[in-house]
Amino acid sequence: MSNKKVPNFKDLTNDKLNYKKSLVSACVAAALVVSTVNLNANTNKAYMISAKNKTIGYLKTPDEYEQLVDIIGATDNIDTTQLITAKKVRDKDAKISSPEELEKIARKELHLKVPGVIVSANGRELFNTANKKDADKVLEDVKKYYLSNIGYKDINIKSTKIKENISMSTNMIEPEKIITAEDAYNMIIKGKETEKTYEIQKGDTPWDIAIKNNTTIENIQSINNAEDINKFQIGQKIKLPAKEPYLNIETVAEVKTQETVPYNTEKVADNSINKGISKVKQKGTEGLADVKKTFTFVNGNAVSEQVLNKTVVKQPVKQIVAVGNKKKSYNSYASGSSYKVASSGRFIQPSRGYYSSYFGNRGNEYHTGLDIAGSTGSPIVAAENGVVSFAGWNGNYGNCVIISHGGGYQTLYGHSSKIYVHKGQRVSRGDKIAAVGSTGRSTGPHCHFEVRLNGVPQNPLKYMR
Repeated sequence: MSNKKVPNFKDLTNDKLNYKKSLVSACVAAALVVSTVNLNANTNKAYMISAKNKTIGYLKTPDEYEQLVDIIGATDNIDTTQLITAKKVRDKDAKISSPEELEKIARKELHLKVPGVIVSANGRELFNTANKKDADKVLEDVKKYYLSNIGYKDINIKSTKIKENISMSTNMIEPEKIITAEDAYNMIIKGKETEKTYEIQKGDTPWDIAIKNNTTIENIQSINNAEDINKFQIGQKIKLPAKEPYLNIETVAEVKTQETVPYNTEKVADNSINKGISKVKQKGTEGLADVKKTFTFVNGNAVSEQVLNKTVVKQPVKQIVAVGNKKKSYNSYASGSSYKVASSGRFIQPSRGYYSSYFGNRGNEYHTGLDIAGSTGSPIVAAENGVVSFAGWNGNYGNCVIISHGGGYQTLYGHSSKIYVHKGQRVSRGDKIAAVGSTGRSTGPHCHFEVRLNGVPQNPLKYMR
């Protein structure tokens, strides 16, 4: 029998490889005699290896069989010659395996631990793989996934790293705890299911709470065991589903892009127009600038940016708006007539571009708005007169603006690169409120446009003119 050291398992077997060597050799010989196999002749033939009488594969030489039983016998203190047997066969189609490959199969059949790699983040076990190659592939594929979500074309990656401290160790692991590289990758991308606490604020609706926290009304109802979430009270603390990332991938990159330069708006009094009414006399035109920035992204989301250089290549043209100064006649609309327009369902398209995704079913999810693809920085305008009820970061919507128009109507504008308005600000139809971007859960620059009636999303195309 060979006394060669077992490759890759020095730490696991050094203390035991000499365990009753002569006894193992005798048992091997006996097993092969019983099987009417002469392991020293016709070495060009294959040897069928069985574990508990179940064929698990083929080896090329008797020495490989001895290596197989030695490894398992030394590390698990069992007489493998009675459990793992070899039989010489004449099978030209037999697929020859290595002792290492059959060792893993034999261990599973015998319910023994197998060699594997434990991957930990900040000292906490994350997942187990069969080998280091699989573990490295998982981590590299996770980095690539978040890089692909950044969404800029002219980009120079300066660095990409996992913020957590990653460690790997080789050990004997229960087979059922080892997962494939694909399963480990999907687990990390999906994130860890958890909960968070939210306190109901004045003006909150179930829909708004769900949107701001990247969940659904049904999920909120289920996690709180609530029959009617409309009965939640201001100040009440509720549970919301949340996800924690297993890993945080930080990417620093230089980006070259073009951004619009906002135009100024000049308002002039006009005695020929009724008070409360305004009219654009000269339409404003956005300017254009070449911009170079350094971004820091975490899991594909921009967390900071620094402008390195900005060159205006096209100057903006100001917009002139005539503001009515004439008293309304008796038959004029009462105050709030701008809401009558909104309530009639007449909204203008908020940005230029083509429709890249429509309202309704989209794969395994329901798309609650209309996506209008456009270039980063191009203007997003208010679809109708109203008051800004939300302006800021809004979960999957990224930078988001919500405008209330009266009559139960609201419009939402998501994924913006910039926001030009603030909560409580009154805006008019056509006023610039934001710029097209790809923030939040987005695969490219576009404006996600929603129309809501009493908190329920409607098909925007039925309301646009």
